[in-house]
Amino acid sequence: MTTSKIATIAVIPARGGSVRFKGKNVHPLLGKPLLSYPIEAALRSPLIDRVLVSTDCEAIAQVARQHGAEVPFLRPEAIAQSESPVVDAMIHCVQWLKEEEQCQADYIFLLQPTTPLIEPTQFERVHEIIRKERPDSIVAVTRLDTPSHPFNIRVEEENGMTKFWKGDAHYHKNTQCTQHFVKAANMWVTSWKTLVEEKRLEGERNFSLPVDWQYALDIDYLEDLQMIEAWLMYCQDKNIQV
Repeated sequence: MTTSKIATIAVIPARGGSVRFKGKNVHPLLGKPLLSYPIEAALRSPLIDRVLVSTDCEAIAQVARQHGAEVPFLRPEAIAQSESPVVDAMIHCVQWLKEEEQCQADYIFLLQPTTPLIEPTQFERVHEIIRKERPDSIVAVTRLDTPSHPFNIRVEEENGMTKFWKGDAHYHKNTQCTQHFVKAANMWVTSWKTLVEEKRLEGERNFSLPVDWQYALDIDYLEDLQMIEAWLMYCQDKNIQV
């Protein structure tokens, strides 16, 4: 019995305007632009049919093309604002491909330059879930450490005193985080129907893809990038594979 091929594309959104520090999406990390990391990871996977970058900036488009991605259009300004939801950029990209190139993928991978590290087997593990479950979506997650559990969050009252945000839960429930996760923003995978018809990244049949903490490292500020760079240099020095 043969199994039909699953058509996939990877889309990497990279706006030109960076609110927290200028030029973030192409800022160098160990001498390479951030944008190059998800591009190269997707290109290495034989399970990804096409790798595209959605940007409103020609300079970013040039960097993307230099590293092997397709940039067949510049994103409209209306969906390239700091408050623009990333789902709008994703929908625009896949609808453009269908209208202009008659290309419709079964599943769309969202990768982000600001969460640049992708675990080497992530693509293969995603495809195994797709083949087995035919999910609406898959989201990468990393295990939540116990001190960060919501039941352990404290709030400050107006009188300056502090208490647990969920006091009853903190004292009477087990807050061990063996099955608690937070998103790792380096990968979302969404079916065509969920993305285009429902306009969502995560559908009803949403599966998780656990990854180690380093693949959830996210860059909001320059200091975040510097921390990741220092950690990668340490790994290189100790011959630790990332």
